[in-house]
Amino acid sequence: MNRRSLRVLLTNHQLGEPGGTEVNVRDWAVGLARRGHRPVAYAPVLGRTADALREHAIPVVDDPAKLTEPPDIIHGSHTPTIIESIVRFPDVPALQLCQSTGYPMSEPLFLPQVRRFVAVDENTRDYLIDNGAAPARIALIHNAVDLRRIVARTRPLPQRPARALIFTKNESHIPLVEEACRSAGIGVTTLGRGAGRVVVDPERELAEYDLVFATARSALEAIAAGAATIVMDARGMAGMATRENAAHFRRHNYGACVLNDEVTVDSVSAAIARYDAAEAAALSAALRPVIDIERQLDSFEALYADLIAEFRAAPSGKGEFAAALGPVLHRWLPRFPGTDWPWQFERTELLARISELDATLARERRQAMLRGVRALSLPLDPPFIHREGAAWQISLAFDPLSVALQALCDDAEHPQRSPLRLLEDGKPLGPAHALHHSIARDGGGRYSHWAGNTLLFSASDNSDPNANGRSYSIEWTVLA
Repeated sequence: MNRRSLRVLLTNHQLGEPGGTEVNVRDWAVGLARRGHRPVAYAPVLGRTADALREHAIPVVDDPAKLTEPPDIIHGSHTPTIIESIVRFPDVPALQLCQSTGYPMSEPLFLPQVRRFVAVDENTRDYLIDNGAAPARIALIHNAVDLRRIVARTRPLPQRPARALIFTKNESHIPLVEEACRSAGIGVTTLGRGAGRVVVDPERELAEYDLVFATARSALEAIAAGAATIVMDARGMAGMATRENAAHFRRHNYGACVLNDEVTVDSVSAAIARYDAAEAAALSAALRPVIDIERQLDSFEALYADLIAEFRAAPSGKGEFAAALGPVLHRWLPRFPGTDWPWQFERTELLARISELDATLARERRQAMLRGVRALSLPLDPPFIHREGAAWQISLAFDPLSVALQALCDDAEHPQRSPLRLLEDGKPLGPAHALHHSIARDGGGRYSHWAGNTLLFSASDNSDPNANGRSYSIEWTVLA
């Protein structure tokens, strides 16, 4: 078999909104296709990530029965979709990639077709072993990023950070980071599920910031983009990423095991104080070759070849497969009462409660910090004037409520001064303080409150705000 033309079936529990595993599937598929392979993706739930794959001419299905050509290898990330794929193609070897711990869909799957488990860091390797996987069957292949999407920064970082991004999947730490940034005179924008703003191409924004607060894959992307990166989220604080701690952080995927300090305004301020433009640039230059997806794809190609050869030499028999499948189906098939797995009910309820508590904590922290401060808001009524590309404009100079913003606009000498926040249907847009040519060219919710009390902005999807049926408003705070 020609190693350079394998048909690789990539599976995931969903390919909707972009998250860690979804972005990985996208980048693996695109990278494998670039190398001459024929990837195809399967997930029962499709959405924006599936659309992105199809834009690269990569087939995507929501049912393995729709696949008529057997793959050469099954490369799966979540147990149920791997089971389905193996049942559909029982004569094909598989590998299972574990990217998180304590999640039932990451449990090792003991079917004879699954010849290797892949861990992304030491924590997931230990998790696989604790759940019965033989160490000899575990390969350690660290997370990576596609450097074709995240080009090296050409504009040097400033000596003092002016713009920061909180790139996060949770929320309760955001007010603490915002307060620490405000005290340091740093403008701050939020991105990610925790901020209610998810984009398919975060790398476009990462390059616009001097300082990024993130964990896991998001931290890797920020470092690759040349931003000074503070590794933290609502779970805890690890501190500023440097060359000194790079090996330790990498071994633990910049994730939970390094988030050992409490998140407070003081701890965030102390991490910001370690900002060093030269060190951030040196770390990015040193780490980019290490985290390049090409190295990861090399490892996957070698593993594919080994598994295909091993499976050809010792295929699984029907009896062996049937004997192993019974316990697996007992563990994973839905059963009465209910229409879902009992643990999924419990997990869904728990995650909803965690999200509720996280949002409540964020709200209470903001309220505590805003005592003595009054929040103001103003709806923006069409018509909005089209400037160019995705950019639209409205003057704020004529409304009595917003006239006070005249003295707080950004200008050439104060490019991060404006406190104005722009919302679309109640959800924050951004980044704020965006360059005007970037608003027109890239859009995606970028905006600028500029001299003359003028708001230049773009819709989240670059549509016409006069006709897209959404409402726009601004908000800001003043001393009471």
